[in-house]
Amino acid sequence: MTSADFARQIVKAYTASYNNGTQGSEAGTQSAVDCAQMDTLRTAIDGLAAIVIKGKFGTQFKAALDSVQCFYYDDNKDLTHLLTLLKKSISDKTFQTAANKVQDLLKKVIIANGTNGATMANAGGLAVYFPVNSYSFSAEYDNLAWAKDSQWDEMVKDYYKKTNTAIVAEVANSNVSSLNDFVANTGAGNREIASDLVTKLNFLHTEGGLSTSMILTVSNLVKELKAK
Repeated sequence: MTSADFARQIVKAYTASYNNGTQGSEAGTQSAVDCAQMDTLRTAIDGLAAIVIKGKFGTQFKAALDSVQCFYYDDNKDLTHLLTLLKKSISDKTFQTAANKVQDLLKKVIIANGTNGATMANAGGLAVYFPVNSYSFSAEYDNLAWAKDSQWDEMVKDYYKKTNTAIVAEVANSNVSSLNDFVANTGAGNREIASDLVTKLNFLHTEGGLSTSMILTVSNLVKELKAK
């Protein structure tokens, strides 16, 4: 029996144990991956990330992130399912080609995948970090080897920096609800995205057009944000 065969048996046994087996009946998932293929997968993901950063796919990403398979920690998203959803809404040929390349490699990387229960039906075998909100990005993620070696974290940060533009647009229309939410929930670990938002808000202030009361409100929120 090869190591790959052994890994497949573990996944099979684990899945069976939660399908009216020794562990009862409970939704869950487990997979086995071929780590020797990860460098090749990283290169393909970097290619995809570069295309996403250059593009304007914010609306499609938001819709996909609202529907994608998540796990116990909502920040973990199933990569295969995410790409499947994005491919349905993004017609850009370069994106389609890059996404297909990643999905083809995932078939090689994931050598076994098992799921139980309807809530895990779209679990494809490999999860990626994609925070639920812009203010919940953790700087600790940057310390991981995957973040240091790949462009995935740059892509996620770029997506949320682009969502900052929507917050600023709301402020320009005298609506600070999203800004209030961001300031209330962000932390020191989200410094890069928070700094980007401050820069955009400062630019809005220099352009003028805000009422005196709105300038005061935004200034106080920016001070609070900087202090975190």
